[in-house]
Amino acid sequence: MGEAVACDPKTLRSPKDFVGVTVRPASEGEVQNFEQIGSNQAYIAFLRNWANDAIRNDNKDPAEYQKIIGESATADRAYWASCMLKRLDDIEEDLAFIEHCSDAVTLRQIALNTIHKAFVLNSYFHGLTIADNERAIFTGAPLLRSLAERRRLVNADRHTEAVRKWGRWNDEAKIIWGRQPRLTKQAVAALIKRNLGPAEAVKTIAKKLKKPGTAC
Repeated sequence: MGEAVACDPKTLRSPKDFVGVTVRPASEGEVQNFEQIGSNQAYIAFLRNWANDAIRNDNKDPAEYQKIIGESATADRAYWASCMLKRLDDIEEDLAFIEHCSDAVTLRQIALNTIHKAFVLNSYFHGLTIADNERAIFTGAPLLRSLAERRRLVNADRHTEAVRKWGRWNDEAKIIWGRQPRLTKQAVAALIKRNLGPAEAVKTIAKKLKKPGTAC
């Protein structure tokens, strides 16, 4: 909605790929329609259609949004969408009053109330977004925790195996230094590489060696 965007269409995805937003140039018809309706009214119409669709997706009638608010037992998708419709009605009514109000004091108070209602509307919209994706979030969160635990276990196993490997290198190094105590770590690492045949480079092996009788 709004003025044409000077860019090629592209879709931005959320980090966990739950939601996406497509940015594209507005068509000439969309721009003209937006200008004819007016920016505030156009945004209200867009949000109203969004809320209506959310209520219909819960197999309920958007025209009964007041009843849905009063009878909802849970803050589900239809509830949040109904709250949005009620708040949009209030904002639309305020905007119509502001257009014809000539008293500055009254106009200021109504404008402040309208801004407050717009902030509240934003929280309803946020609630609807969560409710609309709750199933994916509910099933995705345990999966992410499971994957994290698997990674932790795999990393722990890798670390354990690495510690064992470093121990074998140092056992061999003790034997070598016992025979040739003046050798450097690099020289001992080269001999370990030859004797044990590890895949790691000599400099990598040398970093893990501790010469007996020294602090490192």
